[in-house]
Amino acid sequence: MSLPSPFDAWYASIVGEPPPDEPLATCDACPMCASRNFRPAVKCCTYIPAMSNFQAGRALASGGDSADAVRERMTQTRRRPIGLLPTLAEERSYENERHSFGATTEVKCPFVSDHGTCRVWAYRDVTCATWFCAHQNGPAGHALWKAAADVLGRAEGLLAAALSEEDYVQAGKRAETISWSQIRELPGGEGLADLEEALIEAHARAQTHREL
Repeated sequence: MSLPSPFDAWYASIVGEPPPDEPLATCDACPMCASRNFRPAVKCCTYIPAMSNFQAGRALASGGDSADAVRERMTQTRRRPIGLLPTLAEERSYENERHSFGATTEVKCPFVSDHGTCRVWAYRDVTCATWFCAHQNGPAGHALWKAAADVLGRAEGLLAAALSEEDYVQAGKRAETISWSQIRELPGGEGLADLEEALIEAHARAQTHREL
């Protein structure tokens, strides 16, 4: 599955099908290291993500290295009711190094292991989850994931706000039980309709492209 929970279920609820895989975007054998001079130790992880309260809570409840990574991050960053946000210094560094995305040594995701793997892969945010360096369906695939990022990212923010009075672990438990129809009913959920339609159309175009 190309998307982590709960984003995979949200996608399927919108489109009526699971999200497609992107077999060309292989982190273990990054194609951008050869074609774009990405650094193997970080690759596309020269980006500082936010982590929603509910994804942080799910990682904490999971135990193991993912939980350890989140606990470490909680001591480093801006901890807010909606989640773990990059520091202002991290945001400035990322903006200064955007032209060297994938190749810079100045910016590194705090969740990247010493081996260049993601320690919170199953709990990564929508931005990371919907970014692929290569698309099986070319421009149609790129458009698909842009549409997915728009609607799922909006929903991620709405749910984090709705769960902001919960502690992180409880927010994670609550998120597991919330359906897409309930996401729509959250404050601000009325703005999802157009984004849902855009994803449905982009998914259909990508499927058509695959069949040609």
